[in-house]
Amino acid sequence: MINPFLTGNKIYLSPLSKADISEKYISWLNDKEICRDNSHATFPNTRSKTIAYIENLEKSKDEVAFAIRWKRMTCI
Repeated sequence: MINPFLTGNKIYLSPLSKADISEKYISWLNDKEICRDNSHATFPNTRSKTIAYIENLEKSKDEVAFAIRWKRMTCI
């Protein structure tokens, strides 16, 4: 697990990082339907804006954004 903050049976939360940025993630941020209840899709997001956002989060003492991650399930 990558820096787990809160864990459940199948998923865990960890801080969002620059490694999470992909074209798919940026496309999701720009989707007006998916982001209709937040401010993400108000202004177009780019890779550089997303990197700047995460860098500001990393410096912040009172803001955090989490990634929801699947735990890797192993068969016994």
